[in-house]
Amino acid sequence: MNDPHRIHVLADKAYMEEKKHIYIFLLCMMMFLSACGEESRLDMNQTQSDEQQVLFGENNLVELHRAPQRWQDLGYSSVVALIPQARMGRFDDGSRSIGSGSLAGVQDDSGRGLCEDVPFRTQPRGAWCTGTLVDDDLVVTAGHCIPRGVCDPNLNFVFGFRMNKDNGVGKVWDEDVYTCSAVEYIVSSENGDVAFIRLDRPVESSKRKASPLRLDASPMITESPAVSLGHPFGLPIKLDITGKVKRSDVVVHYEACLDDQGRETDDEACQGSRETTGELVMKRVVSPYFFGIHADVFPGNSGGPIYDGNGELIGVTSGLISMSGRSGFDQFRKKGNCLSFNSFDEQDNDLFIQVSYIGLARQKACSNGMKSERLCGTRSNLEEN
Repeated sequence: MNDPHRIHVLADKAYMEEKKHIYIFLLCMMMFLSACGEESRLDMNQTQSDEQQVLFGENNLVELHRAPQRWQDLGYSSVVALIPQARMGRFDDGSRSIGSGSLAGVQDDSGRGLCEDVPFRTQPRGAWCTGTLVDDDLVVTAGHCIPRGVCDPNLNFVFGFRMNKDNGVGKVWDEDVYTCSAVEYIVSSENGDVAFIRLDRPVESSKRKASPLRLDASPMITESPAVSLGHPFGLPIKLDITGKVKRSDVVVHYEACLDDQGRETDDEACQGSRETTGELVMKRVVSPYFFGIHADVFPGNSGGPIYDGNGELIGVTSGLISMSGRSGFDQFRKKGNCLSFNSFDEQDNDLFIQVSYIGLARQKACSNGMKSERLCGTRSNLEEN
């Protein structure tokens, strides 16, 4: 398995541990811990100092209903939460309940809980990843959000998991809940972290609309806006409109299996399943399939959309990456007798949120035979929608 200190996936670990077999993004290993039970333990063996500042600077996450209207419209119409069926129930009025504990149940090994001033600590948690509607029946998310790279009948794609202005959870109905019928395209490597998922039926509700998407696959411009939407810690949707692009590419560390000639070969040679054996090594490469941003995201944001300042989808959230391979990060830090969100220096030029270019992913998916008139037809087909 990969060195867990290289890249930190932003999916909810609890769901991955519910699966007997795990298909995981080769670039990423789980360091961030996400707790979804009534009480969950955090590994705090690596003590954080107050100087080691997964926020960049101040916490800029806000509720969807507090955002400018354009972002409210995008979040409500296009963003989906990937929620395991086991975390959903039904209320007496027929609406669907969502949740498996809250942040208030998080504790470290010493019994420290979250400080009373930690935002969103009492809200329900349910999402394990985030996705975006990009065609009538097509959702894009991160490749590592789809265990084993195949449809899971017990994983739902849910619209409308949000908080209302009255601080209550918005109603979710059966019409808002979808499942996977096919994995149209998936990549989980140094060449991107993206999956296009065909839903079990078209999204026909007048409340939903496929997200605008940037066709241009040219490198991102540094310091341009990078607006993040998603389900941090599995919570109802949040967004950060203060994010910025920091790099047009990133260095990725990945695990490779080398044969006796030093050439990369398939993983089976390193898993002892063949007569010949290979050597497992960590490799480092600059990947043009990702760009780096600074934005406030947490586990559960994986697969979530990154938008430019015009409201066009430009990328898919993957994980936290250290360009130099630094280690020792955690999503919480000790603050006296309780825990608070950890944060990183906004001027840090080594740590970034790694984001897959949606333009490159679309091109590769379409060239691999994905069926989508909107994404894979003529340029005008996409622009008109």
